[in-house]
Amino acid sequence: MSTAVVELRREMQRVRLETSGCRLERESGSPRAGLTASSSSLQSPASGLLGLLSKAAGGARVRALCINLDRRPDRWESFAHGCPVPDVERFPAIDGRKVRPPRWWTQGGGAWGCMISHIRILEQALADGFDRDGGVVLALEDDALFPPDFTERVERFLRALPADWDQVYFGGQHRGMRVRPPQRVNDEVVRPYMVNRTQAYAVRGHFILQLYRHLCDWPAHAQHTRHHVDHRMELLHKSGRYHIYAPTHWLIGQAGGKSDISGRTAQDRFWNFHTVSPAPQAGHRRPPARRLARKGPVWVVGLHRSGSSVTAGILHRLGVHLGNRLGGYENRGTGGFEARGLATICEQAYPFPSTEPKADPAVTKRLLRQWLRARMREAGHRGTTAGGKYPHLCFMMDMLLELAPDSRFINIDRPIDESIRSLTDRSAKAKGWLRASPERCEALQRALDAAKRAGLERIAALAETARGAGNPGPSVLTIHYHDLLANPTPEIDRIIEYLGLAVRPEQRQAAITLVEPQRKRH
Repeated sequence: MSTAVVELRREMQRVRLETSGCRLERESGSPRAGLTASSSSLQSPASGLLGLLSKAAGGARVRALCINLDRRPDRWESFAHGCPVPDVERFPAIDGRKVRPPRWWTQGGGAWGCMISHIRILEQALADGFDRDGGVVLALEDDALFPPDFTERVERFLRALPADWDQVYFGGQHRGMRVRPPQRVNDEVVRPYMVNRTQAYAVRGHFILQLYRHLCDWPAHAQHTRHHVDHRMELLHKSGRYHIYAPTHWLIGQAGGKSDISGRTAQDRFWNFHTVSPAPQAGHRRPPARRLARKGPVWVVGLHRSGSSVTAGILHRLGVHLGNRLGGYENRGTGGFEARGLATICEQAYPFPSTEPKADPAVTKRLLRQWLRARMREAGHRGTTAGGKYPHLCFMMDMLLELAPDSRFINIDRPIDESIRSLTDRSAKAKGWLRASPERCEALQRALDAAKRAGLERIAALAETARGAGNPGPSVLTIHYHDLLANPTPEIDRIIEYLGLAVRPEQRQAAITLVEPQRKRH
């Protein structure tokens, strides 16, 4: 046995001893709780994702875990708030800052901790006999991002999943597509060549042991020192020996923010930019690909405290794709329906309460283009319309028209004096960057109002020119704030008709009930 291999084994034995205290434990009421083998996440067939996973595995038990660092309770809280899957238990991640990687490892402590965390999940499943009784482990990371229609889409996917599956990816990134694009199995399922990313996957039965052994093949891993855990998994997929499946379009994305592994800050991502090859079996006809949304994006333009948040919320409930991770100050509990990526771009350009640009317009335009292209692709895959909302878009209407000449605008109109008073009251109570003097609040609101009015006049002129040339051009629908609050139903029906949305009765009702009496207080 070579000296290098002996050293590798000694290093891994040391790491195993140092991390042995990180077991699946439950501390009642603790925000850092993990789980024991008796946890409720070991389920018999039930409804929802875990029940369907159990059914897809012949009625086997299912364990659902979310990997989260003890020092990132904020990530756990965000995940728990946005996760539609019940009974997902927190798994305390191995902290790469505390566990020293072996000498051959070159990718930093964060990537090492991530890999060891996934290995420990598999290790615990093996100790609990999941490989012997065909049990399923659903592994999620705390940046897993669930779209609004996740429940409906995942049900279709799992019902179409072949019975011979070993590993299922709900989110990820296809790799090696020049060698072999994902192979279509049916309308919902593809068989990938290689999958990168580990924010959402499930493994079952004997494959748990195969994957565990593969990831723990340290001599082989040491020959590829730049490989993270997902790169190691790719090689197992590439071998073709196992049945790996994925949805035709990813069901779970990766939320934006600062990565605990790379330290870089990214926007929300879904990686739905792949092509799919026809199924290899004879006689199969590939269904036509779902086209991107043909209609232009829709932008909500309105001042701060003008009703733009509730208007964006109506669009969201009607199925318009505003982004993958929505937040905002307004309407605590629902947020302002602002995509974090778009909000970041707007605040970099016009930091509140500035009325002048603070970033290079060329940079802002490039970032907006990237954000819009990604949202348009995602909206196309979902068969809906893309849109965006942030008050500072009033300053950027020319830029939006350059990026998408067929843009549609919903102008939420509230008397400016009311909006000024409301923003002044909010700023007096706010802390940090949202706090501003009454003079600056008024200056910002009047500047936004002037920019919006100039933009609306420009849209009217462009629309007239486009009509004369027989081309689709920009358009505007104006919603009066007080009319919306007094009688939301006809105003919401106007929005549906204007955008040409095909909505279900429950979507329309959800939009109507968003405008509740208790929200009419600002």
